Amino acid sequence: MTNLILIIAAIALAVLSLVGLGCKFINQKTTIAGYSATAEWNLQDWFTNIKDLKSLGDDVTNWEIARICLFVLIGALVVTLAVTLIAKLLCKKSAILRWVSLGLSIATMACAVTFMVLTLVGCHGLSYEVQLLATKVEYIANVGFYLFSIGAFLSSVLTAVVAVRK
Repeated sequence: MTNLILIIAAIALAVLSLVGLGCKFINQKTTIAGYSATAEWNLQDWFTNIKDLKSLGDDVTNWEIARICLFVLIGALVVTLAVTLIAKLLCKKSAILRWVSLGLSIATMACAVTFMVLTLVGCHGLSYEVQLLATKVEYIANVGFYLFSIGAFLSSVLTAVVAVRK
């Protein structure tokens, strides 16, 4: 019964993380002489702005790698859940599937952490301030980023717990 609850919670968190992809992902807040304007980017806007910022000469390496991690994380999340569900529902005694599920869960956790760190470091690295012109540009992670990354991480943690439970 506990495994069923953990599996349902892991699936719910995975779905929540995928819902985060449809929410606002990054904010760009620009302040000039005390006046502020905020642009909220969804996932597609973020991808477009990565390309645009790179063409302007900005170093967006962290965001480019984070974007790759995002795609890997989506795939890893789905595969991990599927393998763990199959392992728990069909092959309760298979040690090989248990170890495969645990390995996939740990890889998914690592990918989620890498994605979070690279995105936040990219936000901080691209933010800047020009004192002489009283201008400040900040990049801030928005709710979609947090829903996706934290939901994927927690889902993989629960999947790992299910994998190691007897």
